[in-house]
Amino acid sequence: MLEIISVKFQQLLQRIKRPNNKSANSDQLRRSLLDIAVEEYRMREVLLNIMEKLNVSDISRFESKCRYFSKEVEKALRKSGFRLIDTDEFIGKPFDIGMAVKPININSFDEYDELIIDQMIEPIIMEGEMIARVGTVKLRRK
Repeated sequence: MLEIISVKFQQLLQRIKRPNNKSANSDQLRRSLLDIAVEEYRMREVLLNIMEKLNVSDISRFESKCRYFSKEVEKALRKSGFRLIDTDEFIGKPFDIGMAVKPININSFDEYDELIIDQMIEPIIMEGEMIARVGTVKLRRK
């Protein structure tokens, strides 16, 4: 299944690079590419949780396939000028309203609560030095 998604992702990437695309069509393809990257990130988290429950012999096989697929998606993103921000550096750090993330549970806290990032749900995607897509996080009190 990961191989099928990878092929579809590469086909989408080729469509984005065609010079005869109209602007509206290119914008839709760009959004689709970013959507695929976010869904790959989410699927990776699901697979990592599932792999914790597998036999040791099965873990390495699935881990290898998952890692390959993730690298292929990131390689395709780089070819298109995008990059994922390493989200591990955000976990456990203080939340600041100016961060390139949207918290899904911000309404659960008072304005004076000290908050930290508990979980990255969607990654931050950059296009050069500009934010192409903000990440999504879950917060908790410090």
